[in-house]
Amino acid sequence: MGSNKKKIFCLFIIACLSIFKLFAIDINLNNEKIKSYYSSEFLYNIYPPLYDVWEISVTYNNLENTTQSQEINIEEFNTIYLNKNSLTINNNKLNNIKDINISGEKIESTNLEVWIGWEGTDLLKEIITDWGKNNNIKINIINATNTASRLKTVNKSKTTPPDLVLVADSNLIDLYNDNTIQTLPKYLLNDVNSTIMNKLSFNGKYYASPFYYDVQLLFYNPNLIDLDKYDNLSLSNLEYEANKIKNKVEVPLTWNSYSLYWLLPFIYSFNINNSIDFDNDLSINNQPTYDAISYIKELNEKPYFKPLEKNAMLSYFINKKAAAILSASYSIPYFDQLGIYYEVAPLPINDITNQRLKPLIDSKVFVIPKGSHNTILSYRLLQYLMSYKIQKQFCLSQFKLSANETVEKEFEETNSYYKKILKNKEAFQLIPNNENYQTYKNILWKLLRFVFTDQLTVNEVIEKGEQLLINNKKEIGEEK
Repeated sequence: MGSNKKKIFCLFIIACLSIFKLFAIDINLNNEKIKSYYSSEFLYNIYPPLYDVWEISVTYNNLENTTQSQEINIEEFNTIYLNKNSLTINNNKLNNIKDINISGEKIESTNLEVWIGWEGTDLLKEIITDWGKNNNIKINIINATNTASRLKTVNKSKTTPPDLVLVADSNLIDLYNDNTIQTLPKYLLNDVNSTIMNKLSFNGKYYASPFYYDVQLLFYNPNLIDLDKYDNLSLSNLEYEANKIKNKVEVPLTWNSYSLYWLLPFIYSFNINNSIDFDNDLSINNQPTYDAISYIKELNEKPYFKPLEKNAMLSYFINKKAAAILSASYSIPYFDQLGIYYEVAPLPINDITNQRLKPLIDSKVFVIPKGSHNTILSYRLLQYLMSYKIQKQFCLSQFKLSANETVEKEFEETNSYYKKILKNKEAFQLIPNNENYQTYKNILWKLLRFVFTDQLTVNEVIEKGEQLLINNKKEIGEEK
């Protein structure tokens, strides 16, 4: 009996090898075989990193061994997709592929330095290291805090910068103004979410490649507050339920209301007439800003709400002292790791305007510093990190939203969290991307504390904030 099992197992292995051999594609570079391949992938992830390509030659149809050759450039090469034994080139599909030969120039660089940060750094380091090993490239990976600030320091000191740096998208305008980062070719962004694309360009040129993004959400504990019954939760629903448990839970409802990051969703929800131009003529003196600050000021005075800074808020929620909080999707893997009980929901609907609070997208993006010695090789690593395989691996494990549009569409069906988040995707808003925003943020950050502690009225905050913004614009104009 044991002998028969061994025979069956051996026959199975032989059959598998035969099938693999039947469908395996010979991959050649400059007429030299480099590997056999049987899977589905873009060619740029199958071949070693290439500086340039100029021709592809494909032998297909096992009966006739037909060979087709055509001239291509590096941009066309980056769109060619191998799907097991079929190949798609410029919308032309070739079946029964036997071998592929690319004529091109391999990149000679063998070293890279990459700075990373935020969540999932262990996995990201592993992914980048494996890519380097597979391509005989030594990669020095540094896990750093405040990567943008460090990069600016390196730029000012005129020392050799790293090759690739992960930064928050809100840092892009500052890095661009300091002439710290270089442009990227648009073909690197072929699969990027169209909403995020708008945040990556200045004067019609692209300066970053997104890796993932988080979005603002409502988190709540169903054992403490009953929000499950609402299909479209409104602010009044949320306040009503929070008020019901004000004597049972220390802080029924909380978020950092001193932060502009949590004021903007309210401003956007009051902005039904599109009266605010955050991208060009930024202003504090407008009705939506007045309405948003007034609403939160009144909320801060309610017995069921208490403003808490981020770390305190998370601590309260973890220890069941807070029933509902406003946080972002980056909290999901953290809460899962701790094993706490919670649910997520999109941000509530503003009852006054019947508009949903507009959740802000917080993207982490890769930039290539000016002065990098390995720019083209950095392009190839960026393509790998944006590929379907890596985006799915990293984003699903870290519960990130993918900047790859194809991957994101697939995520909608993976679990209830993604479905809840992405069904309101049309409400997502980018953090304003202009030279005034940092000043705008700093002004309101300071003034909000005065209004919430009754030292200033809402009107006074609006007037003082607008004047400070005007003064800053004048200073910038005089410097220019």
